[in-house]
Amino acid sequence: MRMEVGTMESTTPANAARNPIRGSVFYSRERLLQLRRTSDASEVSRQAQDHEILAVVTSDQVVLFPAVQFTEAGEIKPGLSELLKVLLKHDEDGWVALYWLLKADALFGGMTALEALESGDSDIIAQVKATAEEDSTAWHTGSSK
Repeated sequence: MRMEVGTMESTTPANAARNPIRGSVFYSRERLLQLRRTSDASEVSRQAQDHEILAVVTSDQVVLFPAVQFTEAGEIKPGLSELLKVLLKHDEDGWVALYWLLKADALFGGMTALEALESGDSDIIAQVKATAEEDSTAWHTGSSK
């Protein structure tokens, strides 16, 4: 059975409170194409491969697209593609990037990176971009801040 739209639930109560991915909605490729009113699956694949949109792969190898990155029309939210290219430039796992985007951070005034992008506050957005660059490099090199 192929998942059209689903949610990701935490597997343990201890992780549930700390896991910002818990309860997130995910689209299948087919559902994303429906939202975009197109049948061009190759464009979605290209965007995922070029890190213009975020794709995650489940343990059973199903590719899903976190709904939080899209507008109601299925288009990527403003500023997010640029950020994804930084976060995923070393081919990091999509789940790592999703967690990073959804966790609240004191550096962003307690907002998530997505909320900070949507805030329109140029200082916070600059902080998000700088932090993404630092974290992506640290993930790749195995070093910490």
